[in-house]
Amino acid sequence: MIHNSWLNLACRMQIKQHFHNFQAAIIQFTRIPIKSDHLCGQHFTDSVNYLPLVGLLIGALAACPVVFFSDAISPTGLAWLLIILGIVLTGAIHEDGLADCCDGLFGGSSKQKRLDIMKDSTLGTYGVLGLIAIVGSKVAMLSELPTDKLLIIFILAHGMSRLSPLIIMLKSRYTEYAPSVKMTKQSETNTQVLLIIAAFMLLITLSLLPIPISILLILITFVTPVLLKGLFEQKIGGYNGDCLGATQQITETLLFMTAACYY
Repeated sequence: MIHNSWLNLACRMQIKQHFHNFQAAIIQFTRIPIKSDHLCGQHFTDSVNYLPLVGLLIGALAACPVVFFSDAISPTGLAWLLIILGIVLTGAIHEDGLADCCDGLFGGSSKQKRLDIMKDSTLGTYGVLGLIAIVGSKVAMLSELPTDKLLIIFILAHGMSRLSPLIIMLKSRYTEYAPSVKMTKQSETNTQVLLIIAAFMLLITLSLLPIPISILLILITFVTPVLLKGLFEQKIGGYNGDCLGATQQITETLLFMTAACYY
């Protein structure tokens, strides 16, 4: 009896810890208002592992117009509405990283110059063009998807695309100026949580979509960060927060593109 009581208590404490980490992830990566009085620094340190689950939440909330307005507005208008809602929910945190990454990687002539440009809040030509290309591509791809497939693809893409930055964080080295998104030694030892979440999301994908498109989406999710990792290491010697935002945006766009081509 005593042994079972301790096990039950430990299980409840673990569940509570995971829930607090998830709450910290929502606070850190979205604009959804949540009280943080009961959270500590360690919750925010470990919260990065829960980013894919935050993506599913964002996707589900932003996809509401598909349920209520799909018959009332055009496919292009619906696609724009989905993209705008996603930006509002995240505060454009990933889009900002993409723009800074484009400016830095392609506007600087040396590693330090690229890092300095990425740190500068001023938006340059490459950043503007990168945002136009990504947002325009998303709208074009989403407007091509059948309405009955749009909901599940949109939600899954938001979750799966947030696995890609974590792959870079596990496989590459941090450089420069954004400690809030650095993979610390503590969170490195907590990779089993990330692996469980990744397996959970992949099983969802395989169960909700046909096998061919599921395999294609999974390949995109894992191959994209590998390719971008090589680019980031060549240009700045590793990754920073802007690189992670760019990885999420590029992966999400490629997932939409793959789904649009398949259907």
